[in-house]
Amino acid sequence: MADRGALRWRAATEADVPEIFRISKIIHPDIPERIETYREKLQLSPDSCFVVDEGNSIRGYAITLPWTAKEIPELDTLLGAIPKNASALYVHDVALLPSARSRGLVGDLMALMDAAGGELGLTEISLAAVYGSETTWFQYGFRRMDMSEKLKAQAATYGSAVFMTRPIRT
Repeated sequence: MADRGALRWRAATEADVPEIFRISKIIHPDIPERIETYREKLQLSPDSCFVVDEGNSIRGYAITLPWTAKEIPELDTLLGAIPKNASALYVHDVALLPSARSRGLVGDLMALMDAAGGELGLTEISLAAVYGSETTWFQYGFRRMDMSEKLKAQAATYGSAVFMTRPIRT
């Protein structure tokens, strides 16, 4: 088992948004988003957004929200609302600073996402793997999905992304 030290996932709050935004600019410099988009996602789905906390220091975050299966919300776009037909917990972004990596935190996050998705009545978790991260997601049961033309158009803002999904485990 990896040594997590004092690192723990907890629910994200409005007060965390500036630090989430700061980390996003470090981890995803080629996929920029405005701070308002992070704030809105947290407001739309507060029970499925998390930060990695080490005392008073945030070392990473996970922004997820209910979304339509086999679709991807556009990046850097205010969404307005959760779709009424949402059946998937969409992993919009997971970002860990180097000091929080290889500590077993993604496994802990998967348990949190399964619990959140189950409580929200969702059936799957989906994501767009970027930067070659699909090999990591394979370890947690995600599988590549064929991308429809609509999904390819939605994913275009993500750069070279691979759409992946797995059932929620409750």
